[in-house]
Amino acid sequence: MADYLFADNYRLEEGPTRDFLRVFMKGLVHKHNNTLGVIQGFSTLILYEDDLAESVRENAQQMNDTARESNALNQILLTASGCCNFEIKPTALSSMLPYFAEKVKAMCEQKGVTITGNDASGLPDFPADSAKLGEMLMALLTNAAEAAAETDAKTVSFEMYPPGEQSQNGTVDLFIRNSSPDWSQEKIVEYLKPFETSRTNDHFGLGLTMAAVLAGEMGIRMGIKNENGQTDVWLAIPTS
Repeated sequence: MADYLFADNYRLEEGPTRDFLRVFMKGLVHKHNNTLGVIQGFSTLILYEDDLAESVRENAQQMNDTARESNALNQILLTASGCCNFEIKPTALSSMLPYFAEKVKAMCEQKGVTITGNDASGLPDFPADSAKLGEMLMALLTNAAEAAAETDAKTVSFEMYPPGEQSQNGTVDLFIRNSSPDWSQEKIVEYLKPFETSRTNDHFGLGLTMAAVLAGEMGIRMGIKNENGQTDVWLAIPTS
């Protein structure tokens, strides 16, 4: 496992500075959402008019769509900056997989990507916030599907292993593997940074950042490597 680049520096430290930044970010997002609500409300009212000039309708629709996208960005910003609460308790991955698998399958089908997995039965429970774990996995699998869609193979796999089968650290080991363009380690470091992305401008560039922060908050070690047209993300989840 030595080839993996680990996002260990995304584990946020407790302290007065973090408390200040958490309050600051929540306040900033709240104020921003108030402004977006006004823009979205008035643009919606404009769109109700039947006799609008087409140019006015297009502008109002663009305002409305932008407000919605900005609202979605605000929610991701709170998570990526560590401003969410965690309820850590024993979590059974098998109990959340059926619902989660359907969402992932639908997302991959939409992008023309084939996803495969292995049998997860027999995995032990581990301490985590199941909702935040789902957000983290969805962010990583969305990134994987989007990268795979750019390749000829168009494949993603989601593999889970009990302690001792893939590593000797006493962890449940999850691997997300996808066909991928080739990235250097320097590029992986860059894409972990907020707002850095290899995608188009309509992507926020926060998926990997959010996943790294959530992993760190739950004590999960996240490693990434890319070689021979494949990207692997390894999540090492402590069982105690």
